Amino acid sequence: MVDELQVGPLSVTVKHSCIRRDLFDIRLGRAFPRGIRELLAPRGVVRGGDALFTVDVSGVHQITVAVGTGRMVVMPKLATERADQRRAALGLARQVAALIEGSCQPRER
Repeated sequence: MVDELQVGPLSVTVKHSCIRRDLFDIRLGRAFPRGIRELLAPRGVVRGGDALFTVDVSGVHQITVAVGTGRMVVMPKLATERADQRRAALGLARQVAALIEGSCQPRER
């Protein structure tokens, strides 16, 4: 483990994945709210169902979301520098925290 921090209601654990990247384990401790998929979908290509899905954000990271357990794993792309990996993952965590806290609504389609 590299670091542990709190982003609103989310616990973020940063773990060493390999020499070029860290893994970001983001947990709510309960199910994610409705709207999590709609919040993340504009970021990239979404695959999977309502309970478990991934979002492949080109050139940045892959996000795996387990809606029912309130867990999200962010695996950065190897080409992304560590500081940028952290900035992107924590920005994502802030956006999800805002959704959970009710101050951010997903875009209408």
